[in-house]
Amino acid sequence: MTSLEVVRVIVMGSREYEDCDTVIRGLVRLRYAHPRARLVVVQGECPTGADRCARTFVTQARARFGWDVEGDPFAADWDSCGDDCPPYPHRVPRLPGDVVHPGVLPTYCPGAGPRRNARMVAAGADVAHAYPLATSRGTRNCMRLARAAGIRVEEFAGART
Repeated sequence: MTSLEVVRVIVMGSREYEDCDTVIRGLVRLRYAHPRARLVVVQGECPTGADRCARTFVTQARARFGWDVEGDPFAADWDSCGDDCPPYPHRVPRLPGDVVHPGVLPTYCPGAGPRRNARMVAAGADVAHAYPLATSRGTRNCMRLARAAGIRVEEFAGART
């Protein structure tokens, strides 16, 4: 199948977001709105939450339906600090069993998530699907960045946790 159009969607949501049905329904709806397009699903590569749901959609859409869908993951570099980091100690100790801040150091930089969000938005998108929870500071950061960049943000309600 040759696509005439590419539709990029950023999926942003809490790492605690577990309602994959809502994420997948939103992406299926977008796919049906653009049936001849290659759908590119951008996500933050967290092993849990909305990112996991988006990866599941990409895998199933290709394997089960043969849809022209690809993933574009943007992992955060939790081990590295950026130019935007404060000069005083700001790194956070990794807790035992922490899977959402992968790295090799015993601490992580809390600025890595916002830097990753900025990279995802800077790469461009046609639309963003947001799945925030009450505690979703990172999701709300990404929503603000997307809106400032002129990307339409569709916020999905009905999250189950």
